[in-house]
Amino acid sequence: MPSAPRTGRILFTQSTDGATWSTPIVISHTPAGVDAFVPTIAVNSSGIVDVTYYVFRNNTSTDGIAATDYWLVRCSGSCDSASHWANETLVTATSFDLHQAPVARGEFLGDYEGMTTDGTTFQPFFIQAVSAGSNPTDAYFASVP
Repeated sequence: MPSAPRTGRILFTQSTDGATWSTPIVISHTPAGVDAFVPTIAVNSSGIVDVTYYVFRNNTSTDGIAATDYWLVRCSGSCDSASHWANETLVTATSFDLHQAPVARGEFLGDYEGMTTDGTTFQPFFIQAVSAGSNPTDAYFASVP
C-alpha cells in the first residue's frame, strides 16, 4: 500500500560544537497542508541567519495553476526555537505558475539558486516560471535588508 502524501516543510537544525546537532524545528510559515520546498541559507556580516524557500501559500485548487511564491524567513535571537523564526518577507513581486516550468521528472525550476550577502543585506538569487514557451523560466535577484 502506498504511503500517504506528505507536506513539504523547511526544517532547521544547528550544531554549536561541531559534533552534535539540535532537534530539527519547522521554520517555514505555511498553513497546514501547504508545501514549502527548495530552501537556501545564508548568514550576514552581523551573524543574522536567513532562509529562503518556495511555497504554495497563495495557491488555490480552483484556478488550474500552481501559484508559487518565494519567501525569506529570518532568525531573530537564538535560532533554536521556531518562535525566533517569525520575521518573514515575500521576495517575489507576484505569484508565478509552477506548471509553466520545464518538466524534468516533475516541474523543475533549476539548479541555479542560492543566496549571498553584502554586509547586512541578504541577496537571494532564484528562478521563476514565466511561460510554457521556449524559455519557460527566468532568473531573479533581490536585495533584502
